[in-house]
Amino acid sequence: MEQAYTHIGRHPSTGSPRYAHELHLPDLRAWALSRYPYLVFYVERPDHIDVWRVLQGQRDIPV
Repeated sequence: MEQAYTHIGRHPSTGSPRYAHELHLPDLRAWALSRYPYLVFYVERPDHIDVWRVLQGQRDIPV
C-alpha cells in the first residue's frame, strides 16, 4: 500500500480513469496494487492527492 501511495504521489495521472467515466466523476482515478487484489480510488488536486477509498478488486464494484 505504501508503494502504491508513493507511486500515485509521484505520477498521479497513471491511474485508470475507467471508473470516472462509468460513475460520472471526471477526476476519479483508480490504481491497482500489483501484489494484492486492491484498488485505490483517488482524485488529484493541485497541491495534494485525495484518496477516497481502497476496495478489494474482486468485489463487485457497482458501476
